[in-house]
Amino acid sequence: MESFEKFCDKEENWFDIDRKGFQKWIEMDLEDQEPYLTKAKEVDAAYKKSVLKEMKEMEVKLPSSESCANYDKEPVCISYYSDESSDRW
Repeated sequence: MESFEKFCDKEENWFDIDRKGFQKWIEMDLEDQEPYLTKAKEVDAAYKKSVLKEMKEMEVKLPSSESCANYDKEPVCISYYSDESSDRW
């Protein structure tokens, strides 16, 4: 789509450019579409790889069973409002 946009009029509506691009795409043979499909697969694979890497970096380690002894205590609630008497809704 980016390469198609270069050939379009700069003053043209994005919706019209997208429509023309779609029309061009459906008129193309499968062999003409192949380089674009290959590039899309490469971009998709790189994106998935980076997302998985980021997920692994953000992975939270769960506490071991020995450290769970304190979890049976009553939870502590924190109020986000300084004035408890104010109408919140």
